[in-house]
Amino acid sequence: MKKVLFSLIFFSVLFLQKPVFSDPNFSFEYDYSVFKDENPSKVYFELYYSFNQNQLIFKKTDGGYTAEAKLFVDVLKKDIGKSVLNKTYGIPLTVKDTAGYNKNAKLVGQINMLLDAGEYKLTLLGSDFYDTSYAMKHTEDIDLKAFSASDLAASSIELASGIEKSSDQQNLFYKNTLLVTPNPSLLFGNNMNSLYYYLEFYNMKSDAVGDKYTLAITAIDSKGNEDYSDNKSYKVVAASKVEFGSIDLSKFTTDKYKLSFSIKNDAGNVLVETSKMFYVFNPAVKDTSPQIVGDPGYDLSDFAKYTENRVNSDYEKMIYIVTDAQKAQFEKLSTLDSKRLFLYNFWKSRDVNPIKAHNEYFKRVDFANKNFRNQFIDGWKSDRGRVYIIYGQYDDIERHNYESQTKGYEIWTYNSIQGGAIFVFIDMSAGIGDYQLVHSTAQNETRDDNWQSRLDIKSH
Repeated sequence: MKKVLFSLIFFSVLFLQKPVFSDPNFSFEYDYSVFKDENPSKVYFELYYSFNQNQLIFKKTDGGYTAEAKLFVDVLKKDIGKSVLNKTYGIPLTVKDTAGYNKNAKLVGQINMLLDAGEYKLTLLGSDFYDTSYAMKHTEDIDLKAFSASDLAASSIELASGIEKSSDQQNLFYKNTLLVTPNPSLLFGNNMNSLYYYLEFYNMKSDAVGDKYTLAITAIDSKGNEDYSDNKSYKVVAASKVEFGSIDLSKFTTDKYKLSFSIKNDAGNVLVETSKMFYVFNPAVKDTSPQIVGDPGYDLSDFAKYTENRVNSDYEKMIYIVTDAQKAQFEKLSTLDSKRLFLYNFWKSRDVNPIKAHNEYFKRVDFANKNFRNQFIDGWKSDRGRVYIIYGQYDDIERHNYESQTKGYEIWTYNSIQGGAIFVFIDMSAGIGDYQLVHSTAQNETRDDNWQSRLDIKSH
């Protein structure tokens, strides 16, 4: 959801600078969440924004001192080429004495919109009211998907600086008996060590869920470490479910994190998942783990979107090339996110372009499945499939069909492996393609220099 990028430079500017009355390095943050509406063709879109008070210009007024931020919002629906919202908002602030107020506080607001599902271009221009040269502009393309009318679905995750019970339905931050104060910067730590979250689940009474389910919550850092996990068991009591709570971040180190919520059925299968990035700045908490720089490429890669079935299926077919240490590492992983990150890091260790390395390997898997399958086994699990996946396309092949006294067999030749190597496969079945590796001159492969004695159709 968040499109404003953070770095250590940002951290130092935000927290280490001296408080000043106004700052020419003007900035503002924004975020948004998407919720289901009763109309299936529409979505409820909440836009959150915040301005740093110490960057605003204050002027003396009768009531004390006044500052004001301006926010121009344009929401353009692409298919019609027209703006469904084009408006400038004023966000005023008045204090009695500029010496006593908290200059590090933020002006936080929220704009609610009911929008048709579709593609939009969001443009935001934030500035100081008294000097519009203090400004920052953001643009973003947003694809608002319609929520299913029957399938289990999840809203976006709203990250907040606080949540409290309330009956004040006129409050801008009110929803479902709660006041949810957004934190559009998605930055926590220092004096904000509690991360509050709010999200909704829909169509809970679908057949896929059953009578009860488990809600799994995890927070994973940029190195793939699971810094927080919780599992909550619920019974299905209504068609929708509001989930909110908080996480103590006081022991979290300065880093980027991924917060995920997933609903699992009794069999442990993930039925729906939603996630969001957040950031922690805790300079007093020392990171004692190995210092590995997080890779932003993971968040943008296909690996970050893999389903649990896809992760498990891919890993199963990678068994020929993972080491014992990597197997042990994978078996210790308990969350879908950590397994996704494992796959990404594994393939990146083999090629600077991990998806390229992944796709080349699985092209061999697909070839093996199409060409070496028999009624007993999938092609990639067969001996010929394993050799093809590991070593690739052979340079030469000799095929010998079943004869009256001898079994069918194949000899594959690789000219570039260890100065030249052969692999001999014999069809041990009655001609139905159950080829087994009986001899190879390659290192660490089965070797039987008398393999020809096994060709006799009467031999076993």
